Amino acid sequence: INTGILRALGLQWQLAKCIFIVLWCFSLPCIIYVCIIQPDGSLDRMWTILFWSYIVLDITLVTCYVSADWNEISKRIKYEHRHQDDKMVKVIVAVGGSNNDTEEDISTTQIMDVGEQSSNNFL
Repeated sequence: INTGILRALGLQWQLAKCIFIVLWCFSLPCIIYVCIIQPDGSLDRMWTILFWSYIVLDITLVTCYVSADWNEISKRIKYEHRHQDDKMVKVIVAVGGSNNDTEEDISTTQIMDVGEQSSNNFL
C-alpha cells in the first residue's frame, strides 16, 4: 500500500532510495553474513532478518509520505492536469473538431499531422 501511495504522488525516486538502502544495503549484507558466512546460519535467521527489514522499510516509506510537501505536490498535480487538458483541447480544435469531441473521435495520425504542420499556432 505504501509503495502505491508514493507512486501515485510521483515520489518514485524516494521509494527507490528507501528500497535500495533498506533491502540492498542493509538486509542483503546481513543475510549473507548471518546465513552464509557464519557456520551456524539457518533459514530461521534469514526470515527473522527479512521480517525486521520489511518493518524498517515500511517505517521509512511512511516517513517519506508523511514528510512530503503536500502543498507542492498539489500544485504540481494541478499544473500538470491543467496543461494536459489545454493541449488536448487545442489539438482537437486544430484538427477541426469541437471542444465536445472525445479523444476517441480523433485518430493518432490526425494529431501527428497537426503537430507537424505548425505546433506554434496552437500551443
